[in-house]
Amino acid sequence: MTNNFLLRFLSALIIGPLIILIIYFGGNYFNLFLIFLLILGLFEILMVKNKKVSLLIFLIFILFLYSCYQLRSLPNGDSHLFLIIIITWLSDTGGYIFGKFFGKKKINFISPNKTYAGFIGSIILSFTSFFYINFANLKFFASIILNFTFILIASILVILGDLLFSYFKRESNIKDFSNFIPGHGGLFDRIDGMIVLTIIYYLFN
Repeated sequence: MTNNFLLRFLSALIIGPLIILIIYFGGNYFNLFLIFLLILGLFEILMVKNKKVSLLIFLIFILFLYSCYQLRSLPNGDSHLFLIIIITWLSDTGGYIFGKFFGKKKINFISPNKTYAGFIGSIILSFTSFFYINFANLKFFASIILNFTFILIASILVILGDLLFSYFKRESNIKDFSNFIPGHGGLFDRIDGMIVLTIIYYLFN
């Protein structure tokens, strides 16, 4: 467990800043990055033996890439994508930490690997993204309560994305989509929650 956590940390330490720079500079850098994600995603999709699942993942993935492109094309598109990444990262981190240290009660009717503590931790830590919303001047609503409600919904969407792709893996009888990212698995293992949040965020933007 310790070695896996170290791999996860080192991978995030290297990949995270690189993605931030690509989103910040945008333009052809971002377009090439989306093409890279498309190629990697298609590779992982082709490895899925369940054809119905692979087709569904493909359609969701294409919509995700399109949503990313459209959001980055906005005047302050980088801020919107940063917010999505921050909420996703905070939700994943909260779920991992709370689930690891306090997660004894499993949510078996949803997933044998999910815990109530992890679910609560995901939401709690996501609320700290409110500081970034203020910093980037992304106040979507006049009321603080409504802004917090937005974060709550966004965090739940991240969790639903994680559960959705966990379901895809169970249906395909695989542990990870690939081993491309050390400590994380494949592309879809890393961005599963972000995919759903990005699509819904774009549709309601």
